[in-house]
Amino acid sequence: SAQVDVALAHCPHVQSALDELALKRLRSADPERAVEIIEEVASKGDVQNMSAFVCKALNSFPHVRGKADGLEQAFAAYPSVRELLDDGAVAKLQGCDPARAA
Repeated sequence: SAQVDVALAHCPHVQSALDELALKRLRSADPERAVEIIEEVASKGDVQNMSAFVCKALNSFPHVRGKADGLEQAFAAYPSVRELLDDGAVAKLQGCDPARAA
């Protein structure tokens, strides 16, 4: 997708480190999620295998993870709900499609 190609062009060190499988997976993924992953791996300085990072991120969370703004807004509006959830449940919600989590 064009979004993915633009993100890769902005992060040439990421693009050059990715193998063909990782690039193919990024280009066929949800474009917003792919850009999110590219930005994440670019911001980390210690990723030994960027291709593995990209593929694992897409396998674990195929949809945009976002900044959890919607979820945080929901918790702010309904603090009693947040109090009922353990950290594991909150982490799962943060990993969900934001439109469905909040």
